[in-house]
Amino acid sequence: MSPMDAPDSKAEVDLASRHREMLLEEFSAIRAQASAAVALFDDGATLPFIARYRKERTGGLTEVQLKQIKDRLDVHRALADR
Repeated sequence: MSPMDAPDSKAEVDLASRHREMLLEEFSAIRAQASAAVALFDDGATLPFIARYRKERTGGLTEVQLKQIKDRLDVHRALADR
């Protein structure tokens, strides 16, 4: 494998950061809550768990709002995987 073929972990991290920022911009009105939800999803929490047991961390986001954030997060992750 040549150096050109080797995955650049810094570039991957930068891309992940850019995708996270793009997602948070989409939810700018609730940026802090969206950021908390993304962190919980990143930690492996499920949507029902977050909606029921982590309302204090997400500022009371509804299950519909959490689903929208999760759907957009999945889209950005799929793009990053390409």
